[in-house]
Amino acid sequence: MKELYSLFTALVLLVLLVPLVCTFAFPEELKANQVVTAKPAVTKADGSININYLDDVGTWFKNNFGLRQHFITAYSSVLDNVFGTSPVDEVIVGKDDYLFYSDEEESFIGNKTVSDRKLYSAAINLALIEEYTKSQGADFVFTVAPNKSSVLPEKMPARYTAKEGSNRDILENYVAELGVNYLDMFSVLSQESDEVIYHKLDSHWNNLGAAMGAKAVNEALGVEGTDYLSMPYEKRTDFEGDLYAMLYPYGTELDDNYYFDFTPSFTADERNSDPTAMNYITENSSEEHSLLMFRDSFGNAIAPLLAEDYGKAVFKRAVPYDLTQIAMNKSDKVVLEIVERNVENLAKFGAKFPAFERSVSAVKSNDSLSFNCEGVQDMALIKISGNIACEADLSSRIYVKVNSKVYEAMQCGENSEGENFTLYVPNDQSESMEISVMITVDNELTESPVQTVNIESQY
Repeated sequence: MKELYSLFTALVLLVLLVPLVCTFAFPEELKANQVVTAKPAVTKADGSININYLDDVGTWFKNNFGLRQHFITAYSSVLDNVFGTSPVDEVIVGKDDYLFYSDEEESFIGNKTVSDRKLYSAAINLALIEEYTKSQGADFVFTVAPNKSSVLPEKMPARYTAKEGSNRDILENYVAELGVNYLDMFSVLSQESDEVIYHKLDSHWNNLGAAMGAKAVNEALGVEGTDYLSMPYEKRTDFEGDLYAMLYPYGTELDDNYYFDFTPSFTADERNSDPTAMNYITENSSEEHSLLMFRDSFGNAIAPLLAEDYGKAVFKRAVPYDLTQIAMNKSDKVVLEIVERNVENLAKFGAKFPAFERSVSAVKSNDSLSFNCEGVQDMALIKISGNIACEADLSSRIYVKVNSKVYEAMQCGENSEGENFTLYVPNDQSESMEISVMITVDNELTESPVQTVNIESQY
């Protein structure tokens, strides 16, 4: 009997050692949206001792132990097939095995995750982006790519009830109030289709949905584009879904996608030829317009479709949106696309362009209005950003006086409290600037005391 206990103990230890051995002998490749966790070090970059080393080791091992993704795949299979639930926080298992990104939940049930003021700030930012785009002689269109759950609400689990009142609903009203040229992609994608236009195992639209989007974008820009939807197409089961890969890191199931019977005539730049990359650049000598599109991952499928209809097309994923690219690429058409679940980011990242000078009057001095601010050289511009310690009126604009000139600022930043602002002014090589801010509180435009802000070098 003693020998049996010893054998059992040895087997248990052996089983427990397998993941440890595999951690170092057979490290696994990253799957889906998994983020690599760096191995902890005993010392920090400055040479001091890392007093959290053991905690860091525990965190690293938890995210990287051997066979981890195989265990996740097996566990997900049991919960999905037996209980119809997901063990992965980022994934919702819907009806008929449709998968949804959990970040869509708040939008779907009509919950607002940021204040009305932040959403109005986002709308003001869009209005400023459009104003600058037009000042460069280009047309502008803003659109929101619908969440998958907004297009396929019937596939969401029964425990979720769709309601209005989300960030997107409120932003749309403010954008309309400010007259921003808005393309309602929700109406476009609500049209009847013989096929499903979003992937079953992925969070994005498929090529059919992207083709509907591309047609709508071209129409909004006044461009006669390629009508992919009138072409024959082939359905293939060859697409690797991002949500499926998160749920089943070692699963093998593929998703359907649709491929048009069409040979494109555009060519992609050799160094920027991947439509999923940060930059995707194409040329088509048979077309005349030049497109600049700021996009997120929903641009992966729509970019190659739009590329066919423009002499030059530049698709960029980086934030803040660099509007100086309009002149650089001689763009006459500009599109800003963002997915529904991320519209609040429009009040975080903003855009890069020389701020507009404004003329303001009836400004009241307010010695108690405080703000923090920093200035950094950014090539030919100086980036000024900061936060004002106050609660502004809903529709307040933010003005920043730099030395003797008054500019309107973008209302963006990462701080969840107070009023964020960012603007770019000409780089006159000054080492410091005299800065004050102006903002509307209780229906009165007030100005803060002046601060001397040192300008940091970019290099």
